[in-house]
Amino acid sequence: MAKAHPHPPSPCRIGRAIAPHVPNAPVSWTSGARPAIAFTCSGDAVDPGAAIVGYPIPGGGSCVSAYSSSLGEAFGELCEPTGTGWTSQCERLGCVHYFSHEARSTVLAGPVPASVTGVWAGIHGKQVLEGVVLGSVHGKSQQAIGAKEPFGFFSVYLPRCVEPNEVKIHLVAGGDEQIGPADEWDVSEPPCPSSAGGRGS
Repeated sequence: MAKAHPHPPSPCRIGRAIAPHVPNAPVSWTSGARPAIAFTCSGDAVDPGAAIVGYPIPGGGSCVSAYSSSLGEAFGELCEPTGTGWTSQCERLGCVHYFSHEARSTVLAGPVPASVTGVWAGIHGKQVLEGVVLGSVHGKSQQAIGAKEPFGFFSVYLPRCVEPNEVKIHLVAGGDEQIGPADEWDVSEPPCPSSAGGRGS
């Protein structure tokens, strides 16, 4: 649950250190030789201030993760010690690397190839765009975190509980070309609490 803080956080700025924007930022975001930076910052109404974040690993390699401003927490961290092979665990072009749900929220995240320019979530046949964030890592941002190849990383925040098999992640390239779905989350999860209400809404 997000906590109240006496001083509002600084705005999220792409390419800048993310810690000032995140109250109680993870130690790994501030303890390295270079601070974690924001690859993208969300301004939508569902999760304003959400971000995709990355930072270098001491000794080589890099990590990327997501931040939900609505939940006040980071999630879905993925690290590659070699700085390459970001989608090596995916059978398709991209995959859901992390999934978690509670009575009033669901979050998921995962890597995609650099060719992916857009992501949307499908729930019961309905397209969901708000709460979906895609960070593209290339050029200066790629160099800043020590990644050896460009890639993308997405996150989804839903303000309700849904089951893993109810969420489909769709990938887009070149503006509007649908290039297929990402691999779904295939790990067994406890079901949504019955008190969540309107699971399928």
